[in-house]
Amino acid sequence: MKGRNEILEFWNNIEKENNAKIDFRSYAILLGKSSDTFLNIAGLFYIINYKIIFENIEKSSNLFRFFTKKEEFHKYKICVFLKEVLDVGEITNKTARRCINGSMNHLETKPISTYHRFFSRGVCQIRLRSDSSLFFDLLDSKNFICFFEEYRHSSR
Repeated sequence: MKGRNEILEFWNNIEKENNAKIDFRSYAILLGKSSDTFLNIAGLFYIINYKIIFENIEKSSNLFRFFTKKEEFHKYKICVFLKEVLDVGEITNKTARRCINGSMNHLETKPISTYHRFFSRGVCQIRLRSDSSLFFDLLDSKNFICFFEEYRHSSR
């Protein structure tokens, strides 16, 4: 399977570049940052060397090139040290959008309720010490939140 080998090679290269093992990884959509612009950028979200990294990757499917215009690729990468993170949690997509457009303070969010979780996916809010938040739609948000809780308890 060529695709699977390429994926394994990609992750192996990341580990070699950082001289460390990846602690967590997931597909994600970066929705934006508090009081900023709505981004909606798909990419890879991973933790290595006590850093959260999100980066988009260029789509290389030859099939879709016949049906869509080739858009210019713009690399987007975020790197945040885990020690810069105050808290993580899940909120509603609507709340995340309100925080991103500035109509709601990112410090006033409440965890997604069981009722809302039944009707929609949660969005992961990462509160930073720099008095801002990042908002991600993570494919594996539950395990990311568990990872962060374990990290927080082990670093005390």
